[in-house]
Amino acid sequence: MLKKVLLLVTVFAILSVSAVTALERNLGRFDLVLEDNFQYEQGYVAQLNHPVLNNVNLFNSHRLAAGETYSIRMRFTASRDLEDELTIFLVDGTEEAGWWTELTDKFIIENVRGNREVSVTVTFTTTKASTCSLNIANMMGFASQGSNTQGRRGTAGSGVRGPVTLRFTEFVLTGGPNQPAINFNQNIFLKADNWDILLIPENLRGISGSVQSRREAIQRVQRDVVSFTANLPRSNDYRQVRFDNWRMLQRLQVAATGIIFKVLGDRGEGWFVEIGVGHDDNNHRMYEFPLNTINNEVVEFTIPFSRFVYYWGYNAPFNRSEITSINFVRKGHGTIHGASTIKVFDFDTF
Repeated sequence: MLKKVLLLVTVFAILSVSAVTALERNLGRFDLVLEDNFQYEQGYVAQLNHPVLNNVNLFNSHRLAAGETYSIRMRFTASRDLEDELTIFLVDGTEEAGWWTELTDKFIIENVRGNREVSVTVTFTTTKASTCSLNIANMMGFASQGSNTQGRRGTAGSGVRGPVTLRFTEFVLTGGPNQPAINFNQNIFLKADNWDILLIPENLRGISGSVQSRREAIQRVQRDVVSFTANLPRSNDYRQVRFDNWRMLQRLQVAATGIIFKVLGDRGEGWFVEIGVGHDDNNHRMYEFPLNTINNEVVEFTIPFSRFVYYWGYNAPFNRSEITSINFVRKGHGTIHGASTIKVFDFDTF
């Protein structure tokens, strides 16, 4: 089950892709049909000359080059269960490219079920250049094929289950070929070493914290996840375990009006996300927002900076240009104690 926290705008699935210059486009709602492809392979493949999902809308008629990074967030439902995994990739379908040359590694989504929403983020980098700027040479491919799909390989139209439709409800593109994709997966946010752990009070017996970064399956999709674990012993004293990241300043200060991310929680309480503002002791202050998670469920948070509440330090208005850190914190108030882990993924700014 997926619960959404709506603060200003609905959290939506985004496909973030590079083009000739930085862009942001919303392709809106559309359907993508995976058609019978048994005459060539054992499975189903989406048409490459799609009226919406084409080179003009995706890449502004750009010819893809090797080494371009693409970050993808999307949301869709399938019209039926897929017999095998769904793969996503960029492909050149021209004769010069042998009719089918994949330009990136494949991203795999497992266990796609009919009429169940899939919300996913993927980042990949082009390993080859396309042959030209034509639509057919710079396309995004979707395929569901493998040994579990029923049909006769080499015989067109022999698929037993028949074509499947992917119904996209949001499809937004951002990025550019000469800059990293706008996301924090696989870099600053995801790297465990970028998070400093602070225990308050540090000499309290039993208080501890740990952070781990890895790739794991959540809601049947492989995701890049940062796990924060905080153990708060029973005590009458105020206690907290902090995970502070001081390394995302440029993105937060220059381009952001808020942050968005997803959290898989447990039964533990007392979690907050904080923004540190101010560069010295004279003007440093903290702003917080509570993370009301649900045991074994994914909750999406869309939090404008304006929704963060001042709670400590120099009392002054929030100033984005003075952001110094982003922090995930578990605070021990009253009866809150014991170990708790939250898994944070799909972190981005807007």
